[in-house]
Amino acid sequence: MAVAKHQVHVTLLNRQRARKVDTRGLRKITLTLLGEMQITDSVLRSGKVAFTTLIPDTDPCSYGGRSWFMLLDAINGTRLAQSPIDVNADREFSDDDKVTLADDAEAFISGFGSSAIMAQVRFVASPDGDLGIVTDTANNVRTVLLNPGAGRLGRQSWRQLR
Repeated sequence: MAVAKHQVHVTLLNRQRARKVDTRGLRKITLTLLGEMQITDSVLRSGKVAFTTLIPDTDPCSYGGRSWFMLLDAINGTRLAQSPIDVNADREFSDDDKVTLADDAEAFISGFGSSAIMAQVRFVASPDGDLGIVTDTANNVRTVLLNPGAGRLGRQSWRQLR
């Protein structure tokens, strides 16, 4: 049986005019799990694109399915070079956040799965980084600390007062 492949189409919106931005130069990501599709809007944040996917239940008479939350490099659509998620919850982004892959190589994760269907990710800024909040159809709320990237914390701009 051939595996169906779907592509994630990233659409950026200009907040001031609420119009579509030219997306011809953006990447498309091939989803390889059977029936996997993106049904929520992508969120662009700190040079990363965040989105959730839906993998429908394989029983056509059943409802529901499972999901993945993904966080990738917004420019090239690949795994991030730095730890995007504080996996071990030590409030630091380091090599301690790497996981061991099937081939025994270590890498930073690009997301996490859920046995229920996840909604669109929401972000809340915090002093340590961005908090990503994802809810699912099993009434679970998952909050993860996300790496804001270099130069993101601290003063972002200033204005001289006279």
